[in-house]
Amino acid sequence: MNSRQRFLAAMRFEKVDRLPLTEFLGFDEATVRRWRSEGLPAEQDPFEFFGLERCHMLPVVLEHFPPFKREVIEEGEDYVVVVTETGRIEKLKKQGYMVPQVLKYPVSTPAEWYQYKQGLTFSEQRLPADWPRTAKRLEERDYPLYLYMRGGFYGQPRTLLGDEHLCLAFYDYPEMIDDMLGFWTDFVMECWTPVLKTVDIDFVIIWEDMSYRGGSMISPSMFRRFITPHLQRFTKFLKDMGVDIILVDTDGDCTELIPLFIEGGVTGMFPFEVQCGMDVVEVAKQYPDLQIIGGIDKTAVARGGADIKGEIEKRVVPLLDRGGFIPSFDHLVPPTVSLANYAEYVDQLRSALGC
Repeated sequence: MNSRQRFLAAMRFEKVDRLPLTEFLGFDEATVRRWRSEGLPAEQDPFEFFGLERCHMLPVVLEHFPPFKREVIEEGEDYVVVVTETGRIEKLKKQGYMVPQVLKYPVSTPAEWYQYKQGLTFSEQRLPADWPRTAKRLEERDYPLYLYMRGGFYGQPRTLLGDEHLCLAFYDYPEMIDDMLGFWTDFVMECWTPVLKTVDIDFVIIWEDMSYRGGSMISPSMFRRFITPHLQRFTKFLKDMGVDIILVDTDGDCTELIPLFIEGGVTGMFPFEVQCGMDVVEVAKQYPDLQIIGGIDKTAVARGGADIKGEIEKRVVPLLDRGGFIPSFDHLVPPTVSLANYAEYVDQLRSALGC
């Protein structure tokens, strides 16, 4: 089997020669920098170095177009305040790294949403470069190809309003949220239709970072009120267009979200963060038809030694024959994981999968 055949068979609960050997979310940039200092060749990609299989995203631009003009609007001794290409106003350090402090999001009122959505219209500029030739080349691929909705039915409003303002907007501006989700659904479907009519897309990822260590950021009733109708319409569209693998990316404790996403037409989820209480073996027992990717405790691999073997025996071995499962880290591979420990993990995983 090639990489594409193996991925599709695994996700469809079909017979495979072995499960895919991959790192689904990839590697933190700081991790790669550390590994360079520990012996990873300067020009070599970690996927190639470790012999991992890889999925490829087909880029379709869903962001505000044209982008906002980036400009500095305030400057201090050790910081700058900038308007970013996304329309956010952020405070950044001049030296060193800090998580950007968002001072203002692009949308906070219905009037601002009306202005923002003028930049969400379809044009062929949003399609991949040299689209007809690109589409032709993709017919012969041997790797899985996906479309990425970088902002789902909670994720997109969260990106535009921020968590706090979004939670208030559900109560203060419910009509705006309804319009936002309906408009966003229509827009993404319009942008993706030319692609889905031309290329056999293997799966779709919807980014919904809407849970944390304590559970979901919104209640099940609010999910059903605002998200479910649009999610069901979107997943029906995808299935009608031939996409039968629809994955949601959400971190944290997503226990109460799983049945809601299934109800919405989603077929699989990832990455199932262990430190937030997620256990892929238990999830698999409760939802036997759910496609599961991830679930490997990054902290266990960081500790190394017997913890690596124990983690694979605990999380991977019980699911080898289940189908619908691909082992991978429960987030990006972090810089706490050494090159040597990751190499040991890959060797152990390769052995478990029978590579």
